[in-house]
Amino acid sequence: MAHRLKIPLIDLSERTKTLFQTAGEVASEGFFVWLKPGEHVNYPAGLRDNTHFNEAGAREIAGLVVKEIRGLSLPLADYLSP
Repeated sequence: MAHRLKIPLIDLSERTKTLFQTAGEVASEGFFVWLKPGEHVNYPAGLRDNTHFNEAGAREIAGLVVKEIRGLSLPLADYLSP
C-alpha cells in the first residue's frame, strides 16, 4: 500500500527478522524482557516475555529505524544525531 500511495515504508518486520536471525536464538533472547526469579519486585517468580523489548533490545530496534530513516533520505534524518 505504501508503494501505491508513494510514501516511504520502514519494514521493521523484515528488519527485525534479519536482526534476530543474525544474532541467533540465544543472543536474541537478550533483546527481550526475561527476568530471573527475585530480580524484579513486580515479578517475584521471574518473567519470560518475548513480546516486549528490554532497554538493549529497544536500542537495537531504534538503531534499525534510524538506519532506515537515513537510507530513505527522509527529512527527519536531518534531526538525528550522527
